[in-house]
Formats: sequence, C-alpha cells, structure tokens
Amino acid sequence: MRNKKFPPSKAIHKISSKIINRNNLIPFFTGSLGLFIIGTQISHLAADRLQANDSQTQYQRSKSPSQATVEKNAVQTAPAKSEIEKEKSGPTAICEKETGKIASASPNLDAQTGHRLASHVETRYKVSASTAREIVTTTISLSKKNDMDPYLALGIIASESSFNHKARSGYGATGLMQVYAPIHKNVLEDLGIRLKSRKLVEKVLTEHIPLNVAAGIRIYKTYEKQYGSPKKALQAYNGAKQDTTYSYANKVLAMQEQLRQVASPSGACA
Repeated sequence: MRNKKFPPSKAIHKISSKIINRNNLIPFFTGSLGLFIIGTQISHLAADRLQANDSQTQYQRSKSPSQATVEKNAVQTAPAKSEIEKEKSGPTAICEKETGKIASASPNLDAQTGHRLASHVETRYKVSASTAREIVTTTISLSKKNDMDPYLALGIIASESSFNHKARSGYGATGLMQVYAPIHKNVLEDLGIRLKSRKLVEKVLTEHIPLNVAAGIRIYKTYEKQYGSPKKALQAYNGAKQDTTYSYANKVLAMQEQLRQVASPSGACA
C-alpha cells in the first residue's frame, strides 16, 4: 500500500539531495585530483630510480675485469687520513721538533734528554734505573745552579767512578766524583758536612748522591777559576797537574762529547 504521506519520488529526491549536492561534490573531486597527481609523481620517481640502477648495473657489467681489479685495489690501498696523521706524529716528527731546542744550548736539558741519558747510564754502566735517573737529574740540576756544563759533570762521573755511587779508591776518594775529604774539607763544611770521623764522612759521600755531586762540582769550579781553562782544571781535579799530555782531561772531554751525542734527539732517533 502506498504511503500517502511520503510518495516514492519525493522520498528519493529528498535522500539524493542530502547525499549528493553541489557543496559536497567540490571537496570530493578536489581531494581525488590531488591524490591522483601525487600518485603520478611517485610513479615517475620510482621509474627514474629503476632506470638509474639498471644503467649502473649495465656499466659495471661492461667494465673489463682488469679495470675493475685496478679500481678495487686503488680503494683498498688508499691510506686512511687517520693513518697519515699518525705517521706525521710519530717518533721522527718528535725528533725533528726537539732538534732545535736541544741544539740551541747544551744546558737547556728537558725531560726527554734526561730520560735518554738515564737510559744510557743504566744500560752502559749496569746501574739500576732509579739510581741512574737520580744521578742524571741531580747532576743536571746542580750543574745549572753552579754554571757548569752538565755533560762535563757527567763526563767526570763517568771517568772517575763509572756511575758507581759506592766507589772507593785505594787512597780514600769516595763516591761518584771521587771526593777526597782530607783535601777538600772546606768544601764539605760549606755543604754542611762537619763530621770529625773520616769514615763517617766517606759513608755520607757514598750514600748521599746529591752531596757527592755537589762537592765534586764545587771542587772543579774552584780549579777552573784558579787555572782559567777546563783542561788545566780537570788535570788539577785528578791530581795530575804535571801531566803535559793532558791525558785525563782529554778522556773527560771525550766522554763529555759522547754523552752529548747520546742525549741529542738525532742520536736517539737514529
């Protein structure tokens, strides 16, 4: 039975007008068009990427085996930047950097120079590492304070005792620089050694490295001031002033130069 209140034609028209009207169709078609354009662009980009990959593959296949091997070896053998920088900062670079500083003035001794000297003393004269380090650092320090070439002071020690701080001679000279207490009593008193017992003085001079080195340097500087030349001062230090060949002085001066070469960066890096 027909519905008199809502005829079919009017009901369909009413529903259609709600679902499909001019205002609703505009955003619908606009959004669809935008999605279509974006989809088209993505398709083009994907096609371009596939074409580029195909071209690269064809190029790789077209290369000869020898050419590919050369390129591969070139990549593998190319040194990394970090490795190049490491080589520039290696031992050779350190030696080149220190050469000017050490060569400028022999008393200007740094920690690396002292380390090289101590290592030489330890190896060459069979001295413990700690004792060698103490002898070298003490001698360098006291030489600077007394305006004396440290290599000359170390040369005297090498010639007198071979870096044996407990060395004793047959006539009573003791320690690294073979200080003879009875003759140089005034020097020892200036250093605070006022013991009456000779044995106690000798014990102090063998057990206390700084006191022995300080005494030896002062004794040498006294002779140098008195005689005016290193050779004559060294001969007097050894008690051989009458020796016109200067054999002792020449020995010490040769040792001085040898130690200077040991301490130089070029000698350490050679």
